[in-house]
Amino acid sequence: MRHAILAASALMAVSFGVLAACSSSDDSGYVATQGTGVGIDVEAMDKAISPGDDFYLYANGGWLQYAEVPEDQPYASRRDAAASLLETRLLAILQELASSPQPNGSGEAQLREFYRAFMNRAGIERAGRDIVADDVARFADIETPEDLARAIGENVRSDANPLLADDERSDGLFSVAVMAGPDGQTQIPYLFAGGLGLPQADDYEYAPTRASYRVYVARVLGWAGLGGAASRARKVVELERKLAAGQGGAGSTLTWSREALAKQAPGMDWDAFLAGAGLNKADQIAVQPAGAVQTASALVASEPVEVWRDWLLFHRLNRQAGLLPKAVSDAHFQFYDRDLRGIRSRPSRESEAVARASELYPDVLGRLYVERYVDEAQIKDVQQIAEAVRGAMGQAIRESDDIDDATIAVLLERLKGVSVSVGHPETITPVKRRALELDGAYAIAQEADRALYLQQASRAGTAANAGEWWLAPHEASVLTLPNQSSIQISSAFIQPPIYNASSDAAANFGGIGSIIGREMARVLDLPNDDAEVSADLAGLQAAFRAYRRSLGGKEPAVIEGFTGDQRFFIAWAQMWGTKYPEGSSLDRRRAQDALQARANLVENIDAWYRAFDVQPGARMYQSADDRLTAF
Repeated sequence: MRHAILAASALMAVSFGVLAACSSSDDSGYVATQGTGVGIDVEAMDKAISPGDDFYLYANGGWLQYAEVPEDQPYASRRDAAASLLETRLLAILQELASSPQPNGSGEAQLREFYRAFMNRAGIERAGRDIVADDVARFADIETPEDLARAIGENVRSDANPLLADDERSDGLFSVAVMAGPDGQTQIPYLFAGGLGLPQADDYEYAPTRASYRVYVARVLGWAGLGGAASRARKVVELERKLAAGQGGAGSTLTWSREALAKQAPGMDWDAFLAGAGLNKADQIAVQPAGAVQTASALVASEPVEVWRDWLLFHRLNRQAGLLPKAVSDAHFQFYDRDLRGIRSRPSRESEAVARASELYPDVLGRLYVERYVDEAQIKDVQQIAEAVRGAMGQAIRESDDIDDATIAVLLERLKGVSVSVGHPETITPVKRRALELDGAYAIAQEADRALYLQQASRAGTAANAGEWWLAPHEASVLTLPNQSSIQISSAFIQPPIYNASSDAAANFGGIGSIIGREMARVLDLPNDDAEVSADLAGLQAAFRAYRRSLGGKEPAVIEGFTGDQRFFIAWAQMWGTKYPEGSSLDRRRAQDALQARANLVENIDAWYRAFDVQPGARMYQSADDRLTAF
């Protein structure tokens, strides 16, 4: 068997704590608190396919035949039922708030006003261009480099995924996250480069996409009342093309003092920018990627102020397109969702309201979601699974023949310090919002967006806290911050097919246990000896070992004809079930292939061969010497 150790990335997030853990005991200590059901979707399988020929299709083939891609989604996923249930619950909360007055000045009252204004489509249409008149005038008043830098700072938000996936960068020139600095003790602002209206930097080199984008930018600027919109749009897109040229990859993260920032990234009036961004007291600023921040700063000085004015206005309107009249919101859907993502039908207004309210009022919706829908017994069970996986991973490290004793000691100490938080914080801190003196969804959203950002900015200079929550309870995600040795699993993530409260332990270890194992491996930041080995494989191996250890040497019951080991591996493969529409683009077909390959990582695990009696001659068969292992 070939041994290899995988490498971790920087900040990791997986979309889809009441307790914090630090134990590294060898004993799993796992006592299931949930059900005894089969835990897998037997109807989704295609038993006509040999598991050794294509395990992904064996586990998901039936579902792939009958699943239909929703008109308002780019693909169908085995996780759609959980997403639909979450949306139904959040919509119920919003509609209940909207149906009766809420306490004056409360977050509920502001969320109520936003939802009612968002759903008042007729009122938005009547208001027309007046909705944005103040913004048009404000940006038109920008004259000097100081004005420009301050305006860019005032438009900073904390909306980028610090994972920096190319399609999740902020459309603002920069996004800010306040996290632990190099010393691990104090939180400092991290400045992430963005500024693009297209999903990926290399999209600007594809002429048809660039041309379609220019048409869309012109439509938005023209609707806002700017003359010569087509010419303005060309200059805005060309500016973004220059920004994109400086964003060729994740790049390095550097930490500079305020003085070094001005010297290392000349062009921007950084004092004015930091004042506008509410960071004028920050002594240190981290930049990511450093080269992209330098490119953006230089372009602030070299490009005409009038182009930057148009760029600021376009991005302000583009960000809030769903809150504007149909002339803009429909154009936004047509370009981004239909043309770029292949979505055939616009989501319902209620679905759009849930998505926007979830972003703007995470504290309010999160607290109400916990009160109504969170089962603390499930959170306890997932926490126990996490501890069992931790113990199994520690055992694997100790038993590895490829790691020297000194490195083993370091890894075990690091593993012990990994904080795993599950569910939600004990107290959800309310966001400080100004009293509403606003009318209309667009204005309310601007105020709510800024309040969220200022709450983030206020953390600068405070002590780092590995247990501090970044995820809202209703945000179906896992977030890993290696620099803080922290893994967070939100309440809403604890749903089938990732976790099933009615299932026995096998499927839950194969699902959420494997994900937890993957994130632990990323936090360990192990040296990379083989690029083929993924964090997924490390997590899968640790979760399987944890599952077997939890049985205390006993064999689990056979349920609906499936052994415990079989249920474990099928649950893993069913997490990745995804279906794209017929005739999908090459990129989407590649994404489908990547998910299939992910599920089929089981071919590297000896126990999978035993569980399904996979013999030489099967298409997935790997000899023992060719199988990979993380430890």
